[in-house]
Amino acid sequence: MRYALIDLGSNTIKLAVYDINGRDFKQIHYELRYGYVVANIGDGVLTKKGIDTIAEILIYFKGKALSLGAKKITCFSTASLRFIKNRDDVIKRIYDLTGIEINAISGEEEAYYNFLSIKYATGENSFIGADLGGGSCQVICCENGSLKKSVSLPLGCLKLFGQFVKGEFPDKSEKTAIEEYVKENLKGSFSPESVSDSLFLIGGSARTITRILNVGERFSTQLLTALTEDALKNTKEFKETILKLEPKRINTILPGMITINTLAEYLRINTITLIDTSVREGYLIDKVLEK
Repeated sequence: MRYALIDLGSNTIKLAVYDINGRDFKQIHYELRYGYVVANIGDGVLTKKGIDTIAEILIYFKGKALSLGAKKITCFSTASLRFIKNRDDVIKRIYDLTGIEINAISGEEEAYYNFLSIKYATGENSFIGADLGGGSCQVICCENGSLKKSVSLPLGCLKLFGQFVKGEFPDKSEKTAIEEYVKENLKGSFSPESVSDSLFLIGGSARTITRILNVGERFSTQLLTALTEDALKNTKEFKETILKLEPKRINTILPGMITINTLAEYLRINTITLIDTSVREGYLIDKVLEK
């Protein structure tokens, strides 16, 4: 069966198309569009502009999926619609415009899907993982093949940028404010762990960081700390680098780096490993393969 999955995130909206054969699956197509959903939320309400942007992207993805022979198209939203006051109205309006029904998953569900995805991708039985998105960050602790602890925290890089940063990049005081906010959220939700020396990290910000560092998929937290400090001191050079690599993340990548740094320090992690998987694969495993 050919199955299309649309991931409606706070910063980006992604389409992945899979060929499924029994319990095996293979991704045959992937693309993303920037929707900036969080940026179109005012007083807890998603604006008409935000709704129209989502609908436009979903209509395009629907056409693309059908052209690739998808027999089923499913869409789920993460933190993008999780906290808005008009969520039900938004989901109904988008269905009326596109014919696509959005499954708004909870933070707990998102963390569980990340657990399934990382476990599937790595084959590890004990690990600490995190998925940093635009509106939230899921942190997962797995021991002996089972999910020991998971939390979904309001630490998305686009959300943090809007909440703490007045200019294009954080200054030193804004960096400190982000760090304190991350620590405060972790303190009440997740205890420092020593299950693994490495943090398995997924998400677009993580991929961009590895491209900036140009050192492969595994790197030390000290290297990321040095990069963050250099970026804060030399914003002009850092901006030029981001504009070449990933211009759409110009405002979100540095808040993301600060968040990952703080998370690694809190969890006593020395290395970070980028995992080429996502919440989508966990959703697919749970909702499709297990059924």
